[in-house]
Amino acid sequence: MREHRDEIYGGYFALTGFALGGEDLLTVFPQVTTPNGLKHRMRERILSEAVAM
Repeated sequence: MREHRDEIYGGYFALTGFALGGEDLLTVFPQVTTPNGLKHRMRERILSEAVAM
C-alpha cells in the first residue's frame, strides 16, 4: 500500500515540478496532465498532435 501511495505522490510532484519549470520558461502557467487525465472524446486527437520533449 505504501509503495503505491509513494508512486502516486511522486508522480504528482513530478508533474507539478514539470509545470512550474514550464512556467519559468514560458512565463505562463501551462496546464499539464497525464493521458488518462484527458477526456476520452478528446484524448486521441490531443495525443496525435503531442510533441515529445
